Amino acid sequence: MTAGVRNRIAGTALAAALVVFGLTIWGWNTAPTDATADPAAVPQVVGRSLNGTANPSTGCGAAPEVRPGTTDQRALHSSGHRRTYLVHVPGGYRPDRAVPVVIAFHGRGQSGRIIESQTGLSNLPTIAVYPDGEISDTIGVRAWQNAPYANHQVDDIAFTEALMRSVAASYCVNLDQVFLVGHSNGGGFAAMAGCKLADRVTAVAMVSAAMYDETDGCPHPMSAFELHGTNDTIIPYSGAARPGIQVPDIASWVRSQAAVNGCTTEPDTDVFGVFVTRFTFSDCASNHPVVHLRVRHGGHAWHNELIGDAPLYSHIWQFLTSASAQA
Repeated sequence: MTAGVRNRIAGTALAAALVVFGLTIWGWNTAPTDATADPAAVPQVVGRSLNGTANPSTGCGAAPEVRPGTTDQRALHSSGHRRTYLVHVPGGYRPDRAVPVVIAFHGRGQSGRIIESQTGLSNLPTIAVYPDGEISDTIGVRAWQNAPYANHQVDDIAFTEALMRSVAASYCVNLDQVFLVGHSNGGGFAAMAGCKLADRVTAVAMVSAAMYDETDGCPHPMSAFELHGTNDTIIPYSGAARPGIQVPDIASWVRSQAAVNGCTTEPDTDVFGVFVTRFTFSDCASNHPVVHLRVRHGGHAWHNELIGDAPLYSHIWQFLTSASAQA
């Protein structure tokens, strides 16, 4: 092999490495395909025996509609609309063990199938539900109710309620562990739904959340996790108030919700590598914690590669289960 050929090969390899490094920094990450959470963060036993569960659903004892270890599509009618969603039942699921439920809302223009692939939530010992938003009547793509471009003929809060009832009637669910997760437009809707359905939702986790209608936070206590990149050009970290996009300053929103939750002390701070700082408000009179992960230089993405040695979903799971233990 000539020196020129060797140099060209080395140059190509270096360029590829720089591209991967750049994508990691700026948040344009690919979906996890075989990500495995830290075994210490994700329990290996699926569900709690009914003797140890204070609030099991009516679906306990029934044969599951979806085979454990698989994902399948389902549909229901809500407010005159046929709504579709995916359900993943964890391997090892048993009808006599009540399990948590995570409902994950996708971003604008995406789908339940995309957010399942994007997040890796189906790796968790929970029933994971991935609903599809309705097509917007203004921009022609799927969106959720809290956004100004959403379908104004659709009631997504009513759909979420119907979805929770359907899942609880079909599977053995621990009704004290009903969680909402969302990305972008779906993250803002998760905050909205978690606030409006506080009597049925245990905790909410949002990534790059577009909180169009939630500028002052929820007026009553809500356990909330929010991750955001400081270089997010879609939903700016410092907020925006201009035609078409009015969203709060993220740090101010977090502190506002912590104050509502009765968190009176400064947050504990942890640093993951170079880019990620975690702020944890845990000393809260309401027993509703607030956690914020700030990703320095991060873009508008689901930041799996940036959170230490574990994928983002394991950090979210740790927060959700910890919040349910405090509730």
